[in-house]
Amino acid sequence: MCSTDPDRALEIIRLIANEKPEDRVIYNLAAGPLEDLLVRHGVRVIDRIERLAQEDASFLFLVSGVWPERMPPTVQPRVHSLIAKAESDGVAFRPERATKH
Repeated sequence: MCSTDPDRALEIIRLIANEKPEDRVIYNLAAGPLEDLLVRHGVRVIDRIERLAQEDASFLFLVSGVWPERMPPTVQPRVHSLIAKAESDGVAFRPERATKH
């Protein structure tokens, strides 16, 4: 779905994140579907992702778990800004926590 229907994929990612699952689910959601979505369709979905991240600290936490390096050049700085916001707000993704589950 992240390849063929980015709008629906983002909605499903948002719905899963809103369920407040265990951290390991969030880690996998960030590193998998959300990152893939941003790599493949970042230009199309970045506005919505920024809006969702501003409205919901849980979604901001999720976004802070992606690696922007493979994303389109116009998307990378915007994702880096979201990660920096998560860090300054104290809600940034902490990979070392993933090993405790």
